[in-house]
Amino acid sequence: MYTFKKSLLMTMVLGLLVFSGFAQSLGSVISTGSRLGTGLSDNIRDKKKQKNIEAGISQHEVAGKQVITLRVPSDKIVSPAKNEISSLQAQLDRCFAQFQANQTIDGSNVDEFSRAIRLRDPSWPVHYYDAEWTIYDEHNRVLTQKAYQLKDSLWRAGLLAEQRRADSIQNAKLLAEVDRQKRLQQEKDSIALASITLGYHFVNRPFIILKEKPTAASTDIGKLYLGTYVKFTDDLISKEYVKVMIGEGLEGFVLRSDLTNKLDSIDATAAEQKRLRSAHYYKFEESTAWRAKREAIEARERAAEEREIAAAERREAAEEAAFRKSAPGKKYHLGPKGGCYY
Repeated sequence: MYTFKKSLLMTMVLGLLVFSGFAQSLGSVISTGSRLGTGLSDNIRDKKKQKNIEAGISQHEVAGKQVITLRVPSDKIVSPAKNEISSLQAQLDRCFAQFQANQTIDGSNVDEFSRAIRLRDPSWPVHYYDAEWTIYDEHNRVLTQKAYQLKDSLWRAGLLAEQRRADSIQNAKLLAEVDRQKRLQQEKDSIALASITLGYHFVNRPFIILKEKPTAASTDIGKLYLGTYVKFTDDLISKEYVKVMIGEGLEGFVLRSDLTNKLDSIDATAAEQKRLRSAHYYKFEESTAWRAKREAIEARERAAEEREIAAAERREAAEEAAFRKSAPGKKYHLGPKGGCYY
């Protein structure tokens, strides 16, 4: 009986040992199968992930540059960072729309999403997103530079406009002062001219003939040239002629129509006008006939004057002789007892 129990006990122990070994072997087989299943599943998922990534890669031109972009639809993203990837792709799509509208691009969350994807899924090709954002960021810098240049240009334009306005005001003041000085000078010139030209008329032709009498047939005294000052001595002689005097007393007759009382109306150059305004001016050229007549008159006048002088000298000599014969003309001599004339 004891032997039977002992055999039964040994049989049970042996059975337990056999069962324990089988269980361990079975567990090992199950564990190995599980690992094989997991590895196979991961391999299938990685292939699907890679396929979806490759399908989402495309090439676009942005700012004149060819850029490779990655856009995987949300329902095909195989990644633990699916939410961040979807958000980043949506953000980049908005960036592209802003780029096309030439607006400042809002990329405030791009770096945050990019870091999160790298942490949660290091195998995801984030470098595509980074390269695309670099182009948009450069676009922002260009816009900022243009805005600065525009602001600087407007500022400089404002300064230039202000300077021009100041210059305009200064120029207006200078012009006003120049105009005032010009008016004052004109008034002075007008007063000076009036003092010079008051009472005078002026020859208004290249030259005119000064006549001895108020007729065309009378002797020509000479020529009076443009701008010569003449003073009326008798303007009632006739409607056609007027008696004038030039210089220091030369008189004659000229046609009234050949004279003007306005110096400005004379057809003369600026230099000639300046000369005419500065002082009394006359230019007279004596005629040959008048010179001969004048010299004959002067000769007769000299002869008459000489005769008058000779007659006066004779009268003085006679008066002197008569005086000497008279008592007042004799010399008084004083003697010891008085004096006498002899």
